[in-house]
Amino acid sequence: MLAVVWRVSGEPFDVDSFVSEFGFTPDRVWRKGEARRGKPDSHLESGFNLSIDRDDDDLAHAQYDMRTFLRERKDALSALRERGIRSTIDIGITVGGDRHYTRSVRLPPEDLAELGRAGIELMVSAYPGSEDDELKASG
Repeated sequence: MLAVVWRVSGEPFDVDSFVSEFGFTPDRVWRKGEARRGKPDSHLESGFNLSIDRDDDDLAHAQYDMRTFLRERKDALSALRERGIRSTIDIGITVGGDRHYTRSVRLPPEDLAELGRAGIELMVSAYPGSEDDELKASG
């Protein structure tokens, strides 16, 4: 698996107004004070997650999708910076198993500079994979 997710959160942050204003359909939305999934506490911030790649396990496609997103959504990214809301691109990968025992994500300097200009943090998250996950991903 390789997935690119845009994570946005802040306090205060009117997540409903923001996604409506910019026409986003998030994968997940949470609001300050709501119970956290599977946790005994509540959210301290409001936010959302939005997938921005085609989830096909191809780093070149993921980078292309990320670059396209950054170009096409400059208005929303600028609004987040102005409002002081945290914006993160999270590149998630599976590791382990025969296909991806170890794995690297390499971003060229121009991609890192573009993320910096947009005020976006970069996160790389590794998830333990299994042979079953790899079979699902390949076919």
